Amino acid sequence: MRKNYLSLALLLAAIAVSCGDSPTGDGASPDQDAGDAGSSDDAGSNDKPPTCGVCDPVATCNDKVDPATCICPNGYTDTKGDGSVCSDVDECANGAHDCDANVGVCTNTPGGFACACPAGYTDTKGDGSVCSDIDECATGAHDCDANVGVCTNTPGGVACACPAGYTDTKGDGSVCSDVDECATGAHDCDANVGVCTNTPGSFACACPAGYHDKNGNGTLCEPLALYSASPFQGFLFQNETVALTTVGCLPITLPGSTVSGTNAMTRHPVTGTVYAVLKVQPDRILATLDLATGVATSIGTLGERFSALAFTPDGATLYGVTGDGSPTPETLFTIDPQTAARTQIQTLGNGADGEVIAFDGAGTLYHWSGNGTVVTETIQIGAGTTAVDFPVIGETFGAVWWSWHKDTEGNPDPVFLLSTISSNFRTLSPAKGYSAAFGSTPDDVRGLVFDRNHGYVRGASACPVE
Repeated sequence: MRKNYLSLALLLAAIAVSCGDSPTGDGASPDQDAGDAGSSDDAGSNDKPPTCGVCDPVATCNDKVDPATCICPNGYTDTKGDGSVCSDVDECANGAHDCDANVGVCTNTPGGFACACPAGYTDTKGDGSVCSDIDECATGAHDCDANVGVCTNTPGGVACACPAGYTDTKGDGSVCSDVDECATGAHDCDANVGVCTNTPGSFACACPAGYHDKNGNGTLCEPLALYSASPFQGFLFQNETVALTTVGCLPITLPGSTVSGTNAMTRHPVTGTVYAVLKVQPDRILATLDLATGVATSIGTLGERFSALAFTPDGATLYGVTGDGSPTPETLFTIDPQTAARTQIQTLGNGADGEVIAFDGAGTLYHWSGNGTVVTETIQIGAGTTAVDFPVIGETFGAVWWSWHKDTEGNPDPVFLLSTISSNFRTLSPAKGYSAAFGSTPDDVRGLVFDRNHGYVRGASACPVE
C-alpha cells in the first residue's frame, strides 16, 4: 500500500513537469538557474527603451526612435552629424537676422541673436527691426550755437555750422563768434567817408551828414550841395559846401507860367521833396521843385506873401511866415503841403521888413526879422517869442540848419547857415553867436536847401553867375 502511494506521487510529479510547473511553485526546474529565467516567451514585456550616445550639452536626445538620436537645437550646426558637437551659428555674420537693414545693430548670442538701434535712432517696434532717425534739429537735442548756429539733421546724428559773418570758434558749430567787419576792413562802405557799423553777422554802411548816399547803401557818398533861389530872378543856384562857392545855376520852369522869382524854399526832412513859394504874377503859389531839372509843379495859390518856409524836423508840419507887404504881415501860419491851405498861428511883429524862419536840430523854431532894426528870436509856437541876445548887423535873407558843420579845428559845430541882404553868408551858433560875413552869392538869395549834387555848371541857360 505504501508502495502504491509512492507510485502515485511519482506519476503526479511527472505530470507537473510536463505542464511546466515546478515542484517548488516558482516555474523553474530544479536544475535551471535564475539567469535563464529571461528566455521565457513573455520576457519582451520587460525590455528597456533605446538610449543615446554622448550628446553635446545643448543637444536633446530623441529616444522615441531606434536607435535614439542626439539633436542640435535651432541656432546651432550639427558639426559631426550625430549631435555630439553642436556649433553656434553666427546669424549676424551670415545675415540670417531681421535687424533693421540700414542701421540695426546685430549682436550674436548662443543659439540666436539680438537687435538694437544705434544712438540717434528710435526703436520703432522695440525689437531693433525698424530704426527711425531722430531729427535732433527739430527736437532741439543738439549743441549747435544757441543764437545763430545752423543745425543740419544727418542720419543718426546732427551737423552744426556757423553762418556767414561768424567765426566757428571751436570748429564744431557749437560757438559762433561775430566777425567785426568794420574792424577787419572786410566791408564795402565808402572808402573815404563811409560810416561802418558792425551788426550781428554782418555790417551796415551809411554816409555821414553832409553827404548824399548815391547807391542807398553807404558804398558811395557824395558831398551835398547848397541850393538857393532869388526873389528877383527865376533861377536856382548851386554852391559847393566847402568854401560855398557858386558852381552853376538852372532856370526854374512852370508849365504855362513864367516864374519871376522865388521867395522861399525848404526841403522835407523825410521825403526830400523841395517846396517853394514862387512868384507867378499876380500871385505867389506853393509848388514842389525838382532841383535836378528846375521844373516846378504847382500845388495852389497861397493868398498871402510868404517870405520863408520851414518843416518841423520830423516833417509833420510845414510852417510859413509872411513878409511886411502881405495882407497879414509878420505872421506865422501852418500850410497844408497837399493843398496850400493856410492856418494862422500867431502874430510875430518884431523887427522891420524881411521875415525868415528855420528849425535847429533840437526842433526850436528861430525867427529873423528886420534890416535897420534887426531881431533874432525863438518862437514858442502858439505862445510867444524869446529874444536871442546876439548882436548882428544886416538883414537875414535865408536860413538853414547846417548839422555837419565843423569849426576851424575840425570839431563838430552845428550852426545855422544864413544868407544876407549883402549877398554873402554868415553862421549863427546858438551857443556862440554870429560869425563874420564870408563868401559871396550871385544875388540876394532866399530859401537855402542842402541836397545832393545835381551837377549845375556855369554858363548854362544864360545863368547869371559871375
